[in-house]
Amino acid sequence: MVAYLPVCVDVNESTTVPIPQVYLALQFRPIDFLAIEAEGRGISISGNKAYSLIGRLRFHLVGLLFPPAATGCNHIFFKLL
Repeated sequence: MVAYLPVCVDVNESTTVPIPQVYLALQFRPIDFLAIEAEGRGISISGNKAYSLIGRLRFHLVGLLFPPAATGCNHIFFKLL
């Protein structure tokens, strides 16, 4: 009598592929030391979607010696089927 034991074989393979996405950036400077910025990027492949939206207020307070101070908001949205 021969006994067969169940054998589990798990094979995983992965590949990294660069995929282009849509990108849009806007900047509005009503006065010298204030900039209002918005960025958006997104991609859609086979019904799966990913979007990123960023809004930012940038203050240039001292000039060229110090980098600008900024505050903002980031929203990331994924819809996977």
